[in-house]
Amino acid sequence: PPGRLSFELLNPCQPCPHGLRIFGSCAAAMKEAVMLPLNDESDSEGGSESGSASSVVEDGFYDKHSCTDTPCAMLFLAAVCFFTYVFLWGEWNGDLKKMSHGIDRHGMICGVSANVSDKPLMYYCPQQFDFTNFTWQLEVESRDPICVSACPQNSTEGAVMVSDCPASQQTPYASKVVAQWYCLPDDSALAMAQVKFDRRINSLSQGSSDGFGLNHGWPVMLLVVFVATALGYLYLFMLRLLAKGLIWVCVLLSIVALIGAGCYLWMQGASALNADSELTAEQQGHLELGAKALGVFFWVSAFLVACLVCCCAGEIGLSTACIQQGSQVIWKMPLLLCAPLAKAFAKATLALTFFYGFMRLWSTAEVTGMGTTRYYHFSFEQKLYLCVFVAVGMWILETITALYQFSIAYAVAKYYHTPKDDEGDRDVDCLGVLEGLKAGLFFHLGSLAFGSAIITALEIVQKLLAFAELKNKEEGNNQVVSCILSSLLCCCYCVEGVVQFISKNAYIDIAISSTGFCHAVRNVGRVMLDHGAAMAVLNGATMIFQIVGMVAITLVCGLMSYLLLEQDTFSQPTSSYFVPNRVLATAVACILALIVSWAFMTVFDMATDTLLFCLSLDIRKNGTAVNADEKMKDLFEQARFKADKLRRKETEKVEHGAKIASRKK
Repeated sequence: PPGRLSFELLNPCQPCPHGLRIFGSCAAAMKEAVMLPLNDESDSEGGSESGSASSVVEDGFYDKHSCTDTPCAMLFLAAVCFFTYVFLWGEWNGDLKKMSHGIDRHGMICGVSANVSDKPLMYYCPQQFDFTNFTWQLEVESRDPICVSACPQNSTEGAVMVSDCPASQQTPYASKVVAQWYCLPDDSALAMAQVKFDRRINSLSQGSSDGFGLNHGWPVMLLVVFVATALGYLYLFMLRLLAKGLIWVCVLLSIVALIGAGCYLWMQGASALNADSELTAEQQGHLELGAKALGVFFWVSAFLVACLVCCCAGEIGLSTACIQQGSQVIWKMPLLLCAPLAKAFAKATLALTFFYGFMRLWSTAEVTGMGTTRYYHFSFEQKLYLCVFVAVGMWILETITALYQFSIAYAVAKYYHTPKDDEGDRDVDCLGVLEGLKAGLFFHLGSLAFGSAIITALEIVQKLLAFAELKNKEEGNNQVVSCILSSLLCCCYCVEGVVQFISKNAYIDIAISSTGFCHAVRNVGRVMLDHGAAMAVLNGATMIFQIVGMVAITLVCGLMSYLLLEQDTFSQPTSSYFVPNRVLATAVACILALIVSWAFMTVFDMATDTLLFCLSLDIRKNGTAVNADEKMKDLFEQARFKADKLRRKETEKVEHGAKIASRKK
């Protein structure tokens, strides 16, 4: 009936009737648009979060979400469409050969221009001097480059190949391919350097397949990944049971392992890195110095870990309780641990794709020059395409980070608002992060793109200021200009850090309340004013667990891989799994373990931040934390008490300083 229809559309506490959900999220957007003008002050503060926290669960956490910042979503999608068009335009019109192939004396690009499309190599016509004593200086513009199909030799066939040279320069000389597209004299310094470089690259390629364990050491690398994952889950499990004892064991283990690794590198020197016997004495000396520097780095790391624990010893109890809450959430939804790796893979893949697209777009320019010197001439349209491509590409990558943060925040917020069962447990879906990904894409893409656009704009300003500072140094290094640019750059970094912090908490608020980005920022400001000090104390308290956890897991896996590689299976040259450079293979194993442990710890950070924000918002709305566990309530009260204590100390210091100053006057 019309009366009921208008009531349910205008009442923000009622779910959207199933009969109206014909257009999915668009119907929810209409509901939000209709009810916004009639909201009172309390509704505008919380948006669709109005009512008690339990109503969020009764109506369904996902169903409470509706479209936010729709114009921003439409603008972002339009930008992505235009970005795709520019990418394809560059693919159709660009040619990467224009950026690498040589240019002959007539201005034609070897292997690209129509007249020399079958001649991809560039050859410099010989001058009238003795090539046996030739030293290459790269000053090739004074010579006459031509395009050839193959590098000519000192023969009759070669004379035919260089017929395009001036009449007095048609005596070919023995040449070889250098840098893939250039024919240079066999005995030139650059050609000799190329031979040595190729030999070294082949040696490194063979060494990387053997020494780094990418081939023969693959069983150890695979085992390290599984062991690091198992240690991560064991770390979570132990945190739930005896976090305080575990932190001291991990700290002691980390310090001992770092000191031991430093002593080993200092005593063994270059032999610790399995130095190549073909290296010169000078190169051996540099490697020895590098090994000792790495050993000193390990000692300094051990000292810093010890200092961190000493400075934070008073926070161990507080951080233990906080980290136990976070580990409980992650243990309930283990799929959260895949989110950082998925984000890293997605961003790396897109970044490489965008770089390729940028190079294709750059190659659409008109290229002039001669030899290896080239100049790029862009039309206004091409310049516009390049600017848009870079800006939108950065925007897309930043939006992926925002979507990742929102997905984790959504899953943790859903856990927080899920009521306990009779046994005191929360029955949550382990796929909450995927549901958060869906909600972010279908409902809140505009809000996430809004926050990402602000960060992208600041990053672009930073890049421009850094470029201006570089140009200033190249053109005389004016100290006044340098000071101004450095100050502006410092301010940009500071502002970006603040915006990133606010945006991350705004995404958490959007995941809880389904508000627009501006409303979420306003809610974040109010929560921070009320409970920011306590949240800061708890955020700092969890840092020690994250650092120690990463160091401990990495060192345990590194030690395990080194001991395995010392076994006959990997250390005997006659074995099919022989790894000649076991130290470098161990380093790669440590990197793999660090990546896995990093995935655990980054989720820790986002999960605890979301829990703290949920609790703070709950207290602000209802006067008490309706959905929080008793342990978490006590934890927050301890943090608030500690923050108040620190604030009183600072106030007393200021008052004491003011009294001393007044007495002196």
